[in-house]
Amino acid sequence: MLGALAWSSVDRVAQQAVQFFIGIVLARLLTPADYGLMGIVMIFAALSYVLVESGYSSALVRTQHITAAHTDTVFYTNLAISATLYLIVFCCAPLIGDFFGDVRLVPLTRVTFLAVLFNALYLVPYALAGKEMDYQTITKVNLFATVCSGTIGIVTAFNHCGVWALAIQQIGYHFFRMVGFYYWTAWRPKLQFSAAVLKGYTHFSTHMLGSSLLNVVFNKLYTTVF
Repeated sequence: MLGALAWSSVDRVAQQAVQFFIGIVLARLLTPADYGLMGIVMIFAALSYVLVESGYSSALVRTQHITAAHTDTVFYTNLAISATLYLIVFCCAPLIGDFFGDVRLVPLTRVTFLAVLFNALYLVPYALAGKEMDYQTITKVNLFATVCSGTIGIVTAFNHCGVWALAIQQIGYHFFRMVGFYYWTAWRPKLQFSAAVLKGYTHFSTHMLGSSLLNVVFNKLYTTVF
């Protein structure tokens, strides 16, 4: 427990320090308009991350004896939800652009939402690492993803790509987290799916999903309205 607490503290402090440095550099290279445009996209991205997880990863952590049927069912469920959401957002991107009166939101939304797919691919190994209190691995993955995505974002901003630097940083963060969790953990998906497991998780996940959605909606309400 003490080891987990120590690594968790290192994770939090180191990530904040790296993100602070990256944020300062990007703030000097980008404009408030770039951040505003990306902020609109992140409203929908935040909702999508919650919908993809849907409380199933939390239900997995609560399972006392985890089998391949449990992990694979959650993995493919998350992946199916993320693919469905991406297709919906891809088709509805022009409506988002029309609503906010900026056509740049159409390609920006479609590209940035690739991060949702990468997010779905690492939720299970992330949940398993948390269940085993393996915060050393989580810390390594988080720092690896933060440094790599931040570096790419800064390089992109230096090349005068504007808001796309923020989009690439967002995609890169989830891509490198996916790479990190599959590199530093032993879990790999197999071809199993259990309707019984999914049904058993649904009751718990529904309550978790409702709570998470309310949290995101109220946190993003100010941005959406104003």
